[in-house]
Amino acid sequence: MPHPLPMKPTGWFQVGWSTDFGPDSVKPLRYFDTDLVAYRGKDGVVRIHDAYCEHLGAHLGYGGCVTDAGLQCPFHGWVWAPDGSNASIPYQDRPNKARRVRPWIQRQTRRRTLRRRLRSSRRSDGFIHPPDS
Repeated sequence: MPHPLPMKPTGWFQVGWSTDFGPDSVKPLRYFDTDLVAYRGKDGVVRIHDAYCEHLGAHLGYGGCVTDAGLQCPFHGWVWAPDGSNASIPYQDRPNKARRVRPWIQRQTRRRTLRRRLRSSRRSDGFIHPPDS
C-alpha cells in the first residue's frame, strides 16, 4: 500500500545521544526505511554510513569493528574509510576504488547525535546548521 503522502521529511533528526556511542563502538540503526551503521572512530568522531558492505553485503552493524582506518566488515575484513571509500582489503595490496559505502551527514551537538536527511541522495549546495538546543 502506498504511503498517503508522497513527501519525505527533510532536516535534522536525532539518532542517539553522544553517550550511546562509546569508544570504538559499532551500532546498527534503522531510520526512514534505511539500514544504517553508526560508529565512533579512533579519533572520537561518530560517523553514520549505509549498513551493508559493498563487497558481499554483510551488515556492518553486526560484528563490524573499528580500526585505525575506519570500519571493518565482519565477513572478509574489508575496511571502509570515514568518507565511505574502501581503505583496505586484507588479501590485496590495494583498495577497491570503485566500491563505496555511502556516508551520511551527521553532527553532534549538546550530547545529541543528529543525522541529516535530504530530498535526494546528493549533498545539498548549502549547509544548514543543526539546531543547537
